[in-house]
Amino acid sequence: ILLAGTTEQRERWVSPLIAGEAVATIALAEPNGGWDPADIRLAAMRGGEGWVLRGEKVHVLFGSSAELIVVPARERGGAISLFVLELPAPGATVADEVTVDTTRRVARLTLDGAKLPWSAKLEGDGLDALRAALVLGYAMIAAEMVGAAEALLGRTRDYAIERRQFDLL
Repeated sequence: ILLAGTTEQRERWVSPLIAGEAVATIALAEPNGGWDPADIRLAAMRGGEGWVLRGEKVHVLFGSSAELIVVPARERGGAISLFVLELPAPGATVADEVTVDTTRRVARLTLDGAKLPWSAKLEGDGLDALRAALVLGYAMIAAEMVGAAEALLGRTRDYAIERRQFDLL
């Protein structure tokens, strides 16, 4: 939203995120196994009063707890655009998926003729913004993993210092 949204879109959707009043996520992966941003197949069509989205996204991180989902979709001419889906929405279903990692809940997003207003489309170049957002996301995940590793190293060090075995240090 920050990378492709207009000033009005940023004010509308980013402000509640910053205030902690809303949760947002992005729906990238599709059932065909595609994680490539250039291979988006979910369709966005112009409808009478706005956009109509059809297709599915899988492995949507925290999808069942999000109020906003950024949905990349392919328009009729082939361009990839980003749409902000406000939940709940008619034609949009979010269902939890079962995974091994219970710390990162994922969901399946099904859009069966979901109708979005014209203002739901982010105005910037969808593919460029998506790629840039993914790079930022990778960096944030790496930082999270470094933080977790540092915390584990500290706990391991503390345990090694405090540990007693056979009444010896």
